[in-house]
Amino acid sequence: MKTGKPVKLPHMASYDVGYKKPPKSGRFTKGCSGNPAGRPKGARNKLKPQMLQMRDMLLNEAYRNVTIQDKSGPLTLPVAQAAVRSLALKAAQGNVGAQKLLLQSLHYAESEKTNELHTLFEAVIQYKQRAYAAIANSEKYGIPLKEELLPHPDHVITDTPRDMTSHSLPSVTDNCNGSKTISLRISPGRGCL
Repeated sequence: MKTGKPVKLPHMASYDVGYKKPPKSGRFTKGCSGNPAGRPKGARNKLKPQMLQMRDMLLNEAYRNVTIQDKSGPLTLPVAQAAVRSLALKAAQGNVGAQKLLLQSLHYAESEKTNELHTLFEAVIQYKQRAYAAIANSEKYGIPLKEELLPHPDHVITDTPRDMTSHSLPSVTDNCNGSKTISLRISPGRGCL
């Protein structure tokens, strides 16, 4: 027979050792690992010696030159380039699997290139900002710059970063007075797919 009153459980006596209360000598100490001989940091990211050998063999084969027959005659190029060329030809002939793989690879490559150029563009903008700030401080306080800014921020030409896919390597030009100007141009190009 049930009554509406809640049943009181007997009060448990306090204790130092028991369920979920191990003895102090067996507890983990703060700052020490529970498994000091466990997996060392970075062990998951290290390649095993067999994988290193396989990687080296793969890279050697990928960049080994081979001669292929082209419409214009024999052509020598690396194996990786010949494989991409073969994939592109199969895709152009209508092979759906080759088309899918080529487009995915192309999209990935263009995305990586665009990300790389955006990173370069942001680094150049930061350089120009820091250089202009150094020049402004130099002029404001009348203190000469410790070293000449190369390239000078006026010689770094930046265009809009939208759909940026091309840049030129820094170019060095000789000036009439014997000094050199280093310039870098970043310009917009063809965007990603």
